[in-house]
Amino acid sequence: MKCAYSFAAVFVMLMSWQTLAANLPPDPADALYSRVVDLYGQRKFAEALPLAQEVVAIDEKALGPNHLDFAKDLNLLGLLYHELRHYAEAEASYERSLAIREQQLWPDHPDVAQSLSNLGLLYIAEGRYVDAERLLKRALAIRVKAFKSDHPDIGLSLRNVGNVYAKEGRCSDARQLYKTSLQIFERHSVQIIPIFHSCSTSWPRATRTHLKIV
Repeated sequence: MKCAYSFAAVFVMLMSWQTLAANLPPDPADALYSRVVDLYGQRKFAEALPLAQEVVAIDEKALGPNHLDFAKDLNLLGLLYHELRHYAEAEASYERSLAIREQQLWPDHPDVAQSLSNLGLLYIAEGRYVDAERLLKRALAIRVKAFKSDHPDIGLSLRNVGNVYAKEGRCSDARQLYKTSLQIFERHSVQIIPIFHSCSTSWPRATRTHLKIV
């Protein structure tokens, strides 16, 4: 049975932090964070935003400004700002989250790649294609090093870079990346949403479902 690479699937995959943190002291904002994730999945971004801001405030005080869980909170806040098109606030949240992860993790950690991806997708939305390409290629390089060659996250990164190429009018390059990403998704029985791109009416475009809560 095929599984849709939808919000619901993203949440199942990306809430694995709860299992990893099972033996650690409880985060005082855990329940509130889970509520924000639920609202995000329901696309109730405006309702979730003040709760996410509260989570950030609680964890910054309780855990400190360099804690990885605080970076996760900032990433979630950035996603909400991004969806609400508050791009300046989204960028600030993503950048803080990325800085913490780069400091606390190794440079090629998959969570660093995810922060780079979210920031790169934001730059696409802002029309900053050169900046987006730089970050999304770096995220792709990390994932290629960290995962097997047909890992779905590599497929996502290929599609993200392809989206930048398409925006820049580099249609031949974009189509090749879309084709490779589609092959990866098909091997994993992952469905994608066919949103048509200006480069071709037959190639799906990267969508917001690629934003991840980690």
